[in-house]
Amino acid sequence: SSDRGAQTGGDIYKIHLRTRQIVRLTFQEFTPNTGAGKWNYADPSSTGWQKTGLGYGTINLGPCPVPGGKIAFTSSRHAYTPPKSYTGPTLQLFVMDEDGENVTCIAPMNIGSALHPTPLQDGRLMFSSYESQGLRDQRMWGLWSIWPDGRVWEPVVSAFHSGQAFHFM
Repeated sequence: SSDRGAQTGGDIYKIHLRTRQIVRLTFQEFTPNTGAGKWNYADPSSTGWQKTGLGYGTINLGPCPVPGGKIAFTSSRHAYTPPKSYTGPTLQLFVMDEDGENVTCIAPMNIGSALHPTPLQDGRLMFSSYESQGLRDQRMWGLWSIWPDGRVWEPVVSAFHSGQAFHFM
């Protein structure tokens, strides 16, 4: 949810169960590539003709804990354009401290979309990756893994054949 309205995106919160204290960890940060357009930073949900916007606010979702007191999540804050006719936002994989500080994009090579980050027992982070680039079918999702610091990006199950969609772990 967001404090600015129904179509502005989504943010990540945490709650201390004993005290019920709610802490907001993301704040609609919008960090697009400044060389790719004249962006409307004040309102990324706008679709005005003079400045580029997403048509919706920044989406931050799918938080999960990772080793070292970090939280992995996906976000549309870089404003990548969805490939082919994908109707969802283009989300990339990020890691932040558990207080919301030090946000780092750990998978900038993921230009389709990343969803559902899940920690593995060995410390890696597994996630769904939209793999429609090139001549591939537009519905293809594979499972990939990466270390929370951005090292060793590799397939767990890649989508090689038309219609394969390993969307959830």
